[in-house]
Amino acid sequence: MYRVLIIFISLYTTITGINVAAASDSETPPPPLKLEALLKSNIQSVDDHEVLISRVTMQPEQTLPLHTHPTEEYLYIVSGKTTLKIANQDGIELSAGTAYKIPAETAHTALTSDQTAEIIVFRVHKKGKPVRTLVE
Repeated sequence: MYRVLIIFISLYTTITGINVAAASDSETPPPPLKLEALLKSNIQSVDDHEVLISRVTMQPEQTLPLHTHPTEEYLYIVSGKTTLKIANQDGIELSAGTAYKIPAETAHTALTSDQTAEIIVFRVHKKGKPVRTLVE
């Protein structure tokens, strides 16, 4: 699980262009996105699916790369606020206490402004499919 987190953070920093090694002494890069897997469990009544629950912590002024998921994504904002951008729609501001559903296979991203956002993400996922696919 720790290895998956490290791979995701490495991929995220590569995509966003954050280069920790190139930062000067006066320029400290923002902390990376924190992704914590809380639960990954088989579903007894549906052999080829599993439940994935994660805690995502986005730092201030952070933007996720545009991506999709093969199934619906359900999220709950625990603290802070984030702006969710889905496909070609205007941004949707989500703040603490808000729950939201993102349709399957829908390109989306999220960004924060001046505060950290903590988000719980829940997905029922078909085994063998990628958890997320980046959109160019």
